[in-house]
Amino acid sequence: MAAERLSLDCRAELVPDIPTLLARLARAGAELGPGEWVRATGFDDAFVAERRLPTREELDHALPGTPLVLHHRTGHLRLRNTAAGDAPAPPLDGDDVAEAMREISLELTRVGVVELHDASPSNLDDWRLLRRWVDDLVVTQDLTVMPGFAHLDEFIDAGLHYGTHHGHLTVGPAKVLVPAGEIAAAVREAHAREWPVAVHVMDVDELVAALGVVGQDDRLEHVALSLPEQVAQIAASGATVVTQPSFLVHRRTKYLEQLTPTEHDWLYRVRTLLDAGVRVHLSSDAPVVPADPDEIVRAAVERDLNPAEAVDVDTARALMAPGP
Repeated sequence: MAAERLSLDCRAELVPDIPTLLARLARAGAELGPGEWVRATGFDDAFVAERRLPTREELDHALPGTPLVLHHRTGHLRLRNTAAGDAPAPPLDGDDVAEAMREISLELTRVGVVELHDASPSNLDDWRLLRRWVDDLVVTQDLTVMPGFAHLDEFIDAGLHYGTHHGHLTVGPAKVLVPAGEIAAAVREAHAREWPVAVHVMDVDELVAALGVVGQDDRLEHVALSLPEQVAQIAASGATVVTQPSFLVHRRTKYLEQLTPTEHDWLYRVRTLLDAGVRVHLSSDAPVVPADPDEIVRAAVERDLNPAEAVDVDTARALMAPGP
């Protein structure tokens, strides 16, 4: 969230098509000195007129000598031009990032947010940075950090385990963000280290893989699509679902274009999961969608793609309450 605030905003509201994107990138590059990078974020091919990503040639034409990294709105794709090559972008100034995070924490306090879960697959350096921010009151909310399952040995060697507290900072479940075919092995590896998991589940194949191995201490993140028969399987597993009904607002156009009416009924279930006895929490997945509790509640109550999954206001608010 903090890095996005320090980057060039290329959301669909500002770049409705590829030419507008390229012009915006070119203007940003013209203001930089030699060796400086254009960092851009928020672009989503699902919402520009062309419904595609810019090509490498287009990015090179816009920024022929200025390195560029363009982060997709979902956070799961980065585009680079030739000038950027394979080199990592230089790190953002730490003081600037901290100040941006301080502003964000204050804004979240104003709208009633008291607990944050950083669902990035964090390493030990991430933990140390966030610990410093907690100590310096850059982040004043209770903060749970999810170690990446591949970094668990780093945490264990540092004396950190699931549930370890440092002030209002807590070590949370291990984040599993891997292809569907690798989910089962990753979960078993985390469990072998006595660590519950939070599995990134957007597609049905990821849910199938996760349901074979998760248990009552684990979390399923998103559960964007779930088949009717999978609802009972989720309940039987005992896992908690942390889902984001705001996606139905901000990605509605994509779902209408790319999914069938039947699939609309499977999107971001809430009511069906609750009726089956599944523990459900609502979250934002910021910065992909805004960290606005009121919007999340409205999205859970006022659903048009699958209104059968709506809940009443009091239930939605309860599902936003902080808890394990």
